[in-house]
Formats: sequence, structure tokens, C-alpha cells
Amino acid sequence: KTLSELMAKISEEVCKIVTEKYLQSDSFQLIAYNVKETADSTKGLLGASSKLWCKLLLDNGETIQVSFFLKSLPINEFHRELAVNTGAFLKETFFYKTLYGNLKNYFLKNRRVTPNCYFVDEQKIILENLEKYGYRTTNLIERFDLEHCKCALKSLAEFHASSFLFENAKLRKTLYEEFDELKFNCWFCDLDGHPGHKHMITTIKATKAILDKHFSHLSLKMRKKITKIMHKMPEHLKPSKFHRNCLSHLDLWCNNIMFKYNGNDQVEDAVLVDFQIIAYNPPALDLMMLLFLNSGTKFGKLNLKFLLKHYYSSFTNVMRKFNENPEKFLKFNELIESIYDSLEPALCQTIAILHFIQLPVDVLSQIIANDDRFKSCLFNDRNDIVLKVIDTNEYYKNRLFEIISELIDFVSKF
Repeated sequence: KTLSELMAKISEEVCKIVTEKYLQSDSFQLIAYNVKETADSTKGLLGASSKLWCKLLLDNGETIQVSFFLKSLPINEFHRELAVNTGAFLKETFFYKTLYGNLKNYFLKNRRVTPNCYFVDEQKIILENLEKYGYRTTNLIERFDLEHCKCALKSLAEFHASSFLFENAKLRKTLYEEFDELKFNCWFCDLDGHPGHKHMITTIKATKAILDKHFSHLSLKMRKKITKIMHKMPEHLKPSKFHRNCLSHLDLWCNNIMFKYNGNDQVEDAVLVDFQIIAYNPPALDLMMLLFLNSGTKFGKLNLKFLLKHYYSSFTNVMRKFNENPEKFLKFNELIESIYDSLEPALCQTIAILHFIQLPVDVLSQIIANDDRFKSCLFNDRNDIVLKVIDTNEYYKNRLFEIISELIDFVSKF
């Protein structure tokens, strides 16, 4: 049933459109096509992933097979409702329908910043299969080292630069003013009854439970101050009134950054994927979230000066290739100033994302496999799950305590 539902989303006409764009030629015949599930195709929280295979006969008589990455609304009814009701899948289709083509005009030649998109409608997104070119995600329990951070930040800088350039060249308004789709947040919103609001409240309850059990040495006033700050997450994700904003990804944990490696297994490139939570914020927010989510606060602070220079060098390179002065959009000292203002939102967002995605695979699989259990975990209570994993998994505990401690230190200064 799952496979037949996936196949029903695809037509011969769609396959011809996709392969023609991929080959940049119409000199072929489509012999056959099929959809093959990936290992997690039915488990996607806000989208199901699978592979589309097309068998082609070229004009020279050669038969070839080409593959694409197919992202569609989840097959599971609850997951599908979640993707629709949060607006997450809609937001990614908006990205590829409306923004991607304009941003791509400002990607440097021979640079992949995002996957190439060949087809998009309300039901599905068909992208290039990055695995075919050697791209893969890192292990969830491996922190990014300096080289992975450099590659990821280079692509992030180019993504941000393309946003500034598109806005400057084509729009009379900001992206935020132009596109209503950027004005709602899928996961951390202040709209009562919205799945993202329920999820946020459950997240804050879990954080409170951690603070009460493991940070009881803090005063009750301080613990309340932390949870009160986390209630400000929807406000955090609105455009800054003090710093220049651009298109932001806001979900740069390790599964949403794919890396390519050379023959010596040294990382040499990164591509950003999954644009379901895009918004309009200062570049510093994405930058700090990327570091906190994937390398931790200690590493981030130790290498921040070097990585900021690396990011800005990549940003500057794009601007100059398009004959623009980078300081017209973002001065280096403004980037540094905005880092401090982005710390509170970046730390809160990192706690919110990390305490869930870093749950051990076996624990998360059991939760997701049962819809009632999953609903309860998302929208009601996950305190016992989180506290139990803290007691039994040292890596999870260390990652979570490190980021919570950093937020406590930050808040203590006020």
C-alpha cells in the first residue's frame, strides 16, 4: 500500500519533465519508472523520503537509469496531518517554487548550496539525488570538527549572500514584506491550538523538569527565569529590529547538512537541505545555531573568531563575484555585534531541538512507531522519557547539560 501510494504521486509526464531538466536534453525515451522507499520513508515526521528511478533510452541506443530524491507528504495519517497543519510541507514547497530559482541565480558557478530542484507541487518535491555525488550526513552522535564547520559555514554564507542579492536586485520590499509564507513559524509559534505551540509548551515543560531535577542548586527564581525566556521563542524568531535580516534556515542540525568527502575521507563540501522552517532573521542566528547544534558551546566559543572570519570571507567572495560591496549588506563588525543579540534565541532553539533529536535511535523509533505515544510525546508530556535517557545515556546528558549551562550563564549576567 505504501509503495502504491508513492507511485500514485508520480506520472509519466512528471518523469519526463524531471529527466529533461536533469539531462538538459529531450533526446531520450522514458521506458519505465518506479519509486523505491528509503529506510525511513514512512517515518518522516514532516515529509516522506523515497527515490524515483527512471529508465531511459537515449538517441544513441544506450539505456541508462537515473535517480532522484522524492520528498512527499507522509503516508502515515497523523504525520501527514502534522505536516499539513503546521504548514511545514507548504513552506518547503514555497521555498522551491518561489525562492529557490531566484536564489540560485546568485550561487557561484559550480557550487552546490542547496540541492537542484527539478519539480515541485503541493504534494511532492523532486530534487537531485545528492548521494549519487558522494554526499552524506554525519553520524548523529559525532560533533562537527573544524573542517566540517568550515564547509557548512561556507555554504551558509553563500545562502545568506544569495538572499541579500536577490532582495536587493529584484524586490522593492524586504523578503519578509513580500512573502507572507515567511511570517509564520511551523514549530515554535504563539498561536493557541497550533501544533507548533503545543510542541513548544511540551518542550518547555521538559526543560523545567530537567532544571528541577538536575539544576536544583539554582534558585527557584533563576529556574523560572530560564523557562520564561524559553516562552519567548516565537518572539525570538521574528525579524530583528536592530540588525539586517535575510532568509534564514533555522534548522541546521546534522541531518540537514550533507557533506562530500575526497578519497582520503576528508570533508570538502557541504549542501544545505530541508527548508521547512525558513524565516527572516539576522545571519548570526543561523550561524550560532549551526555551531551549538553540531559542535557544542565550548567548541563554538573556542573557535568563534576564526569561524566568523571564515564565514565572512565566503560571504564577501560571493558579493564581489556579483560586483557588490559586501559592507553594503553586512559589515563584519555588525556581524560580531549581532552574534551577542542572537545568543539567547540560538541557545533556546538549540535546547528545544537538541533534547528531542538527540534521543537515542531506539527510543525515538519506539515513540514514532506508535501514533498515540508520539502525539503524547509531542503535545502532552515527554518529561519521563527525557529524564530517563539523561540517567542512562552519558552522551545525551553531556550535550544537553552543556547547552543548558550556557543559557544559565548567559541569563545570570542580567
